Amino acid sequence: MANNSIDPNNGFDWAIYADATLAGLSILIPVPFADSVAEDYFRNRMVNAIARRRGQDIHPQADNVINRSQEGIMSFVNGCLLWPFRFVLDLLLRVSRKVLYFLTIKRAIDSLNRYWQRAYLLDYMVQQGYLNNSSTLQPAARALEEVLKTEGTSPLTRLAREIVSSPSRMIQSVRRAQQGEEDEKMQEARTTMSQAWSRYDDYFQRLEGHFEVAYTQHNENIV
Repeated sequence: MANNSIDPNNGFDWAIYADATLAGLSILIPVPFADSVAEDYFRNRMVNAIARRRGQDIHPQADNVINRSQEGIMSFVNGCLLWPFRFVLDLLLRVSRKVLYFLTIKRAIDSLNRYWQRAYLLDYMVQQGYLNNSSTLQPAARALEEVLKTEGTSPLTRLAREIVSSPSRMIQSVRRAQQGEEDEKMQEARTTMSQAWSRYDDYFQRLEGHFEVAYTQHNENIV
């Protein structure tokens, strides 16, 4: 187990959670596959963006190991090998705007919850040095995916619901962010998150504990 727990809030740093928020909101894009492209774009930037923000030099393969994780593999399978089924499903869902709206909002909330968890744990892993060398990189990456897979919903869901209150405007925010711009709506989301983040300190500390248990198990299996 790591010797020093990080401050769960850390004053809330938007640079740590910006890509995670945009990856989670990408699910709102109503164009088949465009949502997956945007999600992967922001998701893949998270590791290096967090490391740069913390001033940490991570292992050269850390980015590849983290982004080639099981979650990434499943995303590839769902996005490529199963694309005909997803395309048909998208067309069927569009028959009913009410059903589509409800399901899209629910998916966006769940996605934000998951990506915020991921961003927090990546930040924790960077600060604790788990991504600095090959001996800790692999068990840390496996622990990350295990925790995200088993954690499910969290208290962050309430905050995610606030952020997704205006889905149509958020779509434009994501598209502008892909072009390197941050609009007023995304600035509002940043402010909302900043003001609420300290409420989840206890939860983040528990998340650290879950990660450490999973890391210890995976590290022992490698040894």
